[in-house]
Amino acid sequence: MGDPPDHPEPPRRPETSLQPLRKQYYALVPPYLLRVPPPEILGTEEAQAFLVDRILCDGAGELPGPEMGYRRGFWRKVVGVVERGVGMLREVDSELELEVDERIYEAVADLMVSASGSSGSSTELTPPSPLTPPSPFLYSLRGSRTHAADIIRPPESHRTFIYDQPDWAASGRIGAATARERRITLLEEQVVLQAGTTGLRTWTAALHLGHHILSHPHLLFRHPQLLFRQPASQDDTSPLPLDIVELGAGTGFLSILLAQLGSDVISTDLGEPGDSQGDEQTPFKRLKFNARLNEVSTGGRLRVEALDWTDASRDEVDRPGIWRTLMAPRTVVAADVIYDPDLVPPLVATIRVLIGAKQRHDRGSHERRQSEAIIAATVRNPATLRLFRDTCAEKRAEKEDLLVDTLDLSPMDDDDPTFWDSGLDRSASVRIMRITPRAPAA
Repeated sequence: MGDPPDHPEPPRRPETSLQPLRKQYYALVPPYLLRVPPPEILGTEEAQAFLVDRILCDGAGELPGPEMGYRRGFWRKVVGVVERGVGMLREVDSELELEVDERIYEAVADLMVSASGSSGSSTELTPPSPLTPPSPFLYSLRGSRTHAADIIRPPESHRTFIYDQPDWAASGRIGAATARERRITLLEEQVVLQAGTTGLRTWTAALHLGHHILSHPHLLFRHPQLLFRQPASQDDTSPLPLDIVELGAGTGFLSILLAQLGSDVISTDLGEPGDSQGDEQTPFKRLKFNARLNEVSTGGRLRVEALDWTDASRDEVDRPGIWRTLMAPRTVVAADVIYDPDLVPPLVATIRVLIGAKQRHDRGSHERRQSEAIIAATVRNPATLRLFRDTCAEKRAEKEDLLVDTLDLSPMDDDDPTFWDSGLDRSASVRIMRITPRAPAA
């Protein structure tokens, strides 16, 4: 037998080979970081049909697309690969009737015309250094908000994270899973603001924590069955699921994910309780906006509340009412909140209040359900992380110290991640910690 013909084999399942490109598009992965399939795959008729049906046409309008500047950069990159692929395939088979789909060319032409007639900015920018300290909210002990004159207003864009929901999230079983597609759509800024703050975007620590929540919740949480258990029959006498509170929720990514998985979530950030209307640029307003954007998929399990960490140092009777709500046993989660040394003491004080001894000694069905905090931190300044751990270990009057365990978890796969990162801080390492009250001495 002779050698097999030198002919690129078209993909048998374009949905499988092209789905990562679709996820990158909706997650706003910068064009220069895109993982694009090779030309001999992307140039096929099947692949072009996928590009038109699942990306160009936005799934018949079911997903809000990225802003125009991003779309221009994306399609300029992808069309070049498609053209090369068509040429390669036709060289191999001269009788092959294959062209670039006219709908792709028409869409690119429309985007170029829109660009020439608009003075709007584009997201095709060089990302900042991964060492730029993020701020899930514009929070400072020296001032609660950044002045509008200091802000570079980047283009807003919808950013959608597409993920496969494991079967346990629907059945309540933590274990092997089949999958179905779910989405988290957020309105985000696309570049970092001046003065070391962030443009209200989802940072890498939240994506890594979200990955581990989906992949192996039993390694994160001591009682995952109490966090994600679905409604049971009326004669079920097992304890009710624990609520989750997120600190410094920022865009709301983690809160929305947890609510989609079946948890009751209180999503908190710095703001005023009535601060929900008007300019969506402020962090708390944007959090509420994103919660509303996903309210159908979260099924009423997500509520947004203002929470000031500095209130943790006040007497219990002097704290706002939300603190009394949060005193019930619950699990605390947070991502990328350990970045400013000035914020470490109020952050630790808040965690201490929410998961402290009062929670553990609560009577009744909650007695055996000790609260815990799961914190994901991007390591930018190791000294700040050490300060956090040291502050947790401090003993305070009538308050116990906290145990901090760094969890040994495998990193998210770079080639096929659960959630695609934008690249702003993707090179930084992420540590995930479990924090619990230290058991009293025997």
